[in-house]
Amino acid sequence: GMLRVVNLIVGFIVLRSLRQWAREKDAIEARLQNFTVRRCTCASEEDRPVVYRNIAALMRATLPDVDLTDDDNALDAFDNLVRADLPLALSSSFGKTVMPYKYIAAVMTSWDGPWLLDRLAGLHNGMPIMDAMRWALYYLPICFSIMPLFIHAFGRISSCFLHLR
Repeated sequence: GMLRVVNLIVGFIVLRSLRQWAREKDAIEARLQNFTVRRCTCASEEDRPVVYRNIAALMRATLPDVDLTDDDNALDAFDNLVRADLPLALSSSFGKTVMPYKYIAAVMTSWDGPWLLDRLAGLHNGMPIMDAMRWALYYLPICFSIMPLFIHAFGRISSCFLHLR
């Protein structure tokens, strides 16, 4: 009844949120593919030459075998480094799944845990132990395997066809 309606609404909200996150990750990757330090915003334009000099010095120290005597070449090397390494580093930090399993399990436990505890409270009122075990065996796979798999699948699906609105 009403619980199914609430679950559908929450599921829709979660799916939209996952879709928005997938679009944001896609936009970040697109910005990194076209990155150049020369188009970055500087809080104070007077600082830009200092920032460029420091980046050039960093690149000379990082890549001693490459001829980076010219600051423009060093800045180009920095751009290439950011384009090559940062997308992989960010995708690693984002992870392969939408949310780590332990967080999904915690959310599911807080969402459905009270429901199971209400059922198990019947033990004090004479509910047979077998009924309590059936409720637990019904709840535990949903909480710790089925729903995490659904959320993982929703995360994968939400990142497909991002060009469609």
